[in-house]
Amino acid sequence: MVVIVILSDKEFSLLKKRDRTVLARVYRHYADSITTYFMGKTFWNADVAEDLLQETFHAIITSAPRIKTPRHLQFFIFSIARNKLADYQRSLFRQKDRFHRLKEEVDIENDIVETIEQKQKLLLLKLARETLNPLYREIYDLYYVNDTGIAEIAAIYKKTYKAVDNILVRIRKALKKEMKRCAKDFFNDNEDE
Repeated sequence: MVVIVILSDKEFSLLKKRDRTVLARVYRHYADSITTYFMGKTFWNADVAEDLLQETFHAIITSAPRIKTPRHLQFFIFSIARNKLADYQRSLFRQKDRFHRLKEEVDIENDIVETIEQKQKLLLLKLARETLNPLYREIYDLYYVNDTGIAEIAAIYKKTYKAVDNILVRIRKALKKEMKRCAKDFFNDNEDE
């Protein structure tokens, strides 16, 4: 509910001169309706509504000399309130935009870190692969590089399916152990430098 305050000409001239008494009267009459307006527009966030109310009345005090007539007072006050709300909503949008840009930057940095980690793991895997005996290296290449099935590998090497499966298990264990050793050697060498 909006309360219309009709000021006398004397009170209006005092308002334009920023008289505290008249400003306090205007505040008392309009504070509740402006707060309700802000509450409705900010999803009943009382803290934001109170901040916006303070900003509105600060702007009213600052621009009081520009009010044309007492009839324009209510329009003037609610125009300032509407503008303060718009400023607040724009600032929220800018904050969200900044947040999204920062999130994208963090995502890019995470992607870079993941890429570096993947390259490190691939390098360690290549180094570890070189330490495998020739038969294991050939079976590794057939299975992991050429996507050859276990049954086909068993037929090529005249081994049983289970034997090739066991070899693949041993290959994975050997690669894991060698990758850990290579990583340890690499990081210890870099610490010495």
